Amino acid sequence: EAWGGTTNDFELVVRASKELEDVLEKRFGSPDGKDQGLHDKISAARSPDGEPLPDALVRKMRFVVTVRNKVVHERDFNSLPDRAGFVEACDSIFAELDRLAPAGEGPSGAGACAVIDRWATSAALAAAPWAGQNRGAAARARHRAHGGTVAKPVMKAPATQVVRQAPPLT
Repeated sequence: EAWGGTTNDFELVVRASKELEDVLEKRFGSPDGKDQGLHDKISAARSPDGEPLPDALVRKMRFVVTVRNKVVHERDFNSLPDRAGFVEACDSIFAELDRLAPAGEGPSGAGACAVIDRWATSAALAAAPWAGQNRGAAARARHRAHGGTVAKPVMKAPATQVVRQAPPLT
């Protein structure tokens, strides 16, 4: 179970991609927002000393983005052919990014990622006290504990609940 206990390949790939996008924006000066794709954000990323990221790291990040694009856009790509290899690539990417710009460093200077140690290995995430729980609620609680404010989340129907049923055929 990688990345906080998920066994779903789609969730794993999307979570890793979102995390990568977040760290590139907050620590490596990539443009934020939806105007640029993740490949563009990788190209724009700079280490705290202003240098481009190492080529080997860029290749690994592009691999993650390419897998994400396949999972999301290709109809017949429904599972990771090498899940363990994908997790290993993600763990090495985040370890290298953390080495280049530890939490609290980088162009943003905000250290927003320091509230939760996002750069832990997948094994550490799986062993975390909140693993398997509603991590959204846990994250909001930790954020509040560190002085942040959080808007009340929109309530959603449970995934198993039928929200609307089609009328019977007559």
